[in-house]
This record gives sequence, C-alpha cells and structure tokens, in this order.
Amino acid sequence: MVDHLEKALQFCKAQTLEELKDEMVKLFSQKRKLQLVHFAKTGAPGEIVELDARPMFIFLLANHNPRSTVLGRVLDSLEFKNAHAELSKHMDIRFGVASFLGYGLYEEHHMLTLEKFRSLLVV
Repeated sequence: MVDHLEKALQFCKAQTLEELKDEMVKLFSQKRKLQLVHFAKTGAPGEIVELDARPMFIFLLANHNPRSTVLGRVLDSLEFKNAHAELSKHMDIRFGVASFLGYGLYEEHHMLTLEKFRSLLVV
C-alpha cells in the first residue's frame, strides 16, 4: 500500500495534476465518441469538459479478512503515515468499502477517509 502511495506521489511530481486531468478529459471524450461510455439508458449526450479541482486516490481492497492484523499494522506504520501525509497534499485519499459496489460506490458514505476506514477494522 505504501508503494501505491509513493508511486502516485512520484507521478504527481513528474506530471502536473492539471496535465493529468486534461488527459483524462480527452480520454473520456474519446471513449464517449466511440460509444464505450454511456450516461443513463438513453446514452445522454452530456459532455465533461473539466474535472474537480482535487483528484481522489482510492484504495479498493478485495477479500480482506477484518480479523487480520496485517492491514492495521500497515496503516499504523510510519512509512504508510508519511506516504499518506505527502500524497494528501495533492489528492484526497479514500478507501472503498464493499457494500453496494457499482453505482453505490460513488456515494459519499462508501468512500472513506483513513480515519473512518481505520475505525471499521476489528483490531
């Protein structure tokens, strides 16, 4: 997990977030033109021309045993805390909680901060 945070931070330093956001808008526009992405059943023609000011870095963890202490140790490690603090200067960091994935993933109560996610761990 530390490695993912550090790689994202390196990316932020190597390429500005504005360049990344511009690239994502172009990529999304291409996918819309190729009809690979649809809004609603009718494929509403809405166009995205800019992204939110602050991007979100999302951890999606699969098959985690909440009774395991491994994840808690990683989250409590100095390396993770330092990497989290550095990347947090550039992006919001969230932890996706599997409940109603799909459309439910985009609801605010399924995208948790480190503190809220940590409180869900049993240990």
